[in-house]
Amino acid sequence: MLAWILALAAVGAGTAESAVDPGDLGACAPTSGGGTCADDQDDHALLALRAARLSANASATVWRQTTPEGFQKWTLESDDCQTRTYYVYVPEGGGKIKGMVLFLHGYTVSIDHTCGGDSANAFSAKAQADQKGFIAVCPEGYYKKDTMTRFGRKQFGPDRVGWNAGGGCCGVAALLKINDVKFVSNVLDRLEDTVLPTMGVAYPRQNVFAFGFSTGGLFAYRLSCELTDRFDGIASVGAQWDYAFGFGGDIHWTKPSLCAGLSVWDGIGTNDKFLVESNMDPGDKWGAYSTDVLHCAGEPKAVPAAKGVECKAYERCGTAGASESELKRSELCVYEGATHEVKAMRTASYGVTDTAWDFLYEAR
Repeated sequence: MLAWILALAAVGAGTAESAVDPGDLGACAPTSGGGTCADDQDDHALLALRAARLSANASATVWRQTTPEGFQKWTLESDDCQTRTYYVYVPEGGGKIKGMVLFLHGYTVSIDHTCGGDSANAFSAKAQADQKGFIAVCPEGYYKKDTMTRFGRKQFGPDRVGWNAGGGCCGVAALLKINDVKFVSNVLDRLEDTVLPTMGVAYPRQNVFAFGFSTGGLFAYRLSCELTDRFDGIASVGAQWDYAFGFGGDIHWTKPSLCAGLSVWDGIGTNDKFLVESNMDPGDKWGAYSTDVLHCAGEPKAVPAAKGVECKAYERCGTAGASESELKRSELCVYEGATHEVKAMRTASYGVTDTAWDFLYEAR
């Protein structure tokens, strides 16, 4: 218990600053079972204990929620009576739109630190959107605006934002069983019907991908199972298939019978602390997804990459008799020395965003 208390002392050490006010997200939050969310101190304490280590791995920079440069802020009312926020960027230059990428932040990581600037967990979304010709969308996970403290430290608030990725991960979204899959589906609907036409572009009919970091990477895997018909591929950075960062709950959507899967690009660093502490080989979980879900056969082949990066891939995955359009691809890139962050894998010659886009785009 003492160790947990010490871990909790490190949570929320930064100061939360917010430039937006999405509304009181704690006022009305029905669970997926239809009930309302009581302010249960024991459940909050349990969640705080389970989330402490993930929070401790968040960037040490001051958390702030601002609209990334060039992005437009949009909101929608979700089915569980919440005002949810997402940000959209249409590439400059008026060229042909080749697709769209949803960037999914990690637990406690802000939108600005995911889609804007040069933070440790930024995907260089705007620059890559301009270069590759895709629309960038940055949806925001769930949080409770009200702050709750325990052991003198903050446990809930805007800077404890996260996704209900499964297996108890992560944050208040998992505790309250928020239907984040439906939220993403609603965002896609709104983009198609209203937002993108308003911004002067049409909704892409192909090359719609989800890129996620850390718990956002796990959530991207969930979308590959539960929104297979809305996406064409995913990229997971600093996450593993069927691994809820030590939370230990059952990840029901990983069962092959429930998951058709999508083409995947998976990137992880050899010094990623979750990989090291769980004593996993970076290829094990990726291999399981490739063979059990995507039905990749044989051995993956080595792929030429940059210095310090080792990649291997399955090129044609699918069940017997699958048509050419039904075949999928799967690639794993391991970055020597990289830690649990995006920036360490954003090398000039083999950065995660452009490499993942190129791989998935070619898969189409």
